Amino acid sequence: MSAPPASLLVAPPGGASLALRLLETGLVPDALIRAGIRRELRARLRDERRGGPDAEAKRQALLVASLKSSPIAIETAAANEQHYELPSEFFDQVLGPHRKYSCAYYPLADAAAADPNAALARLGAAEEAMLDLTCRRAQLADGERILELGCGWGSLSL
Repeated sequence: MSAPPASLLVAPPGGASLALRLLETGLVPDALIRAGIRRELRARLRDERRGGPDAEAKRQALLVASLKSSPIAIETAAANEQHYELPSEFFDQVLGPHRKYSCAYYPLADAAAADPNAALARLGAAEEAMLDLTCRRAQLADGERILELGCGWGSLSL
């Protein structure tokens, strides 16, 4: 493993944290990243549960109230810029065969999820299940025409 680039040692003004920039180098093993994510999630759950059920319910009510009074989307230009700056090869690595990135549907739990190859096959099946569910809920029939806007690579149309 080589040393991180010198550019990681000094954070640019308003730039990403050192930890994030280090993760983006590809030098941190996946197992270590997953362990860090799990640690952060456990800490978040502890924070959310502190004070017992009444305190948790009060925090949730405050969150819902703040969401109801906030705009639906915040900083959409920045989100679009970040999204569209990624090469399509990135999505080959993180999406399933339908390249559907809005959601997937896993109708049944599957114990084979630990196998990465099985997980990719499950993702493809979950994408297909979601596309099928969307079509059934929209009551689409063969021969009808649809227009997809903001749906990535047109997974439903295709």
